[in-house]
Amino acid sequence: MTSRKVLIVDDEPQIRSILGYIVETTGREWVEAPSAEAAEELLSSQEFALIMLDVMLPGTSGVEWCRQVRARSQIPIILLSALSEEDDRIRGLEAGADDYVTKPFSPREVALRIEVLLKRTNPTNPFISLGRLKLDPASGKVTTPTSSITLPATEARVLETLLANIDATVSSATLLAAVWQTTETVGGREMVRITIHRLRAHLKQAGLGADIIETVRGIGYRVRNINL
Repeated sequence: MTSRKVLIVDDEPQIRSILGYIVETTGREWVEAPSAEAAEELLSSQEFALIMLDVMLPGTSGVEWCRQVRARSQIPIILLSALSEEDDRIRGLEAGADDYVTKPFSPREVALRIEVLLKRTNPTNPFISLGRLKLDPASGKVTTPTSSITLPATEARVLETLLANIDATVSSATLLAAVWQTTETVGGREMVRITIHRLRAHLKQAGLGADIIETVRGIGYRVRNINL
């Protein structure tokens, strides 16, 4: 059975309590940790559906722990950062985080981002194909004639959106609305850019030598309908 527990990692007890209450409003349980080291112990002994991770932690930073977790797991990760920590937020996204929430935050927005990140697609239409590339949006699994790879949830949703618009340019604003369900452009375009960069790297690992995702300068991105 899939875990419904969320791991909240923040060195401030009040923030952990607030986030825990928000998690409860989504019908999920939560477990707290004040540091990356404590979180690592919990992650090694329990299963979690999601990690909410502050970028500024005592000891191992949230960004560094995010990188360590992503190296061995595709568990969804939401970063928590103050507006003044933009560089850390970008490094966290580059390290593999799926989304970020800035402090101070809106409880309703946080709850929505949790739901969006854990949302599963309609099982009546489980696969999307482009030539011999096949995407299972629910699991994030991409298969080609030579290999397969499982994408993180956010990258899978980005690829799903692009595949649904073959040869059409999808703007960054459209991706933000479809994948993250936000119209916030401050930091949003950078989040899209970093996610596309990670997605391209993963598709290359799956044996796709050609860069099927094109950047349309000043507008957005496009998947080419090529023979795979």
